[in-house]
Amino acid sequence: MLFLRPKNRKRALTKPTLSYTNATGEEKKQHIDEITGFVRYYLTYVRKLNPVNALTAGYEFSSQLDVAVDLEDVIGFHDYTPMWSTIEAAHRTCSALNC
Repeated sequence: MLFLRPKNRKRALTKPTLSYTNATGEEKKQHIDEITGFVRYYLTYVRKLNPVNALTAGYEFSSQLDVAVDLEDVIGFHDYTPMWSTIEAAHRTCSALNC
């Protein structure tokens, strides 16, 4: 992925720790809902502040891409799997979302 930012502009915010890998059941669902709300809120907020530049959020897996695909201009994820079949599945997920 390539991220471009003018040198004279500071970052507006840094991401919180959004890992929910240790959570289970209802706790995991609640955490995912909170993350989704956070991502969607700030994508909308940043779009209002700067409607010209492209927006993106980095996801851990391709299965998470549908969280805010309607709000992003660049779709990206960081799936470090060593298995080719998982990479192919990620490509199918992106294709289904028209990424």
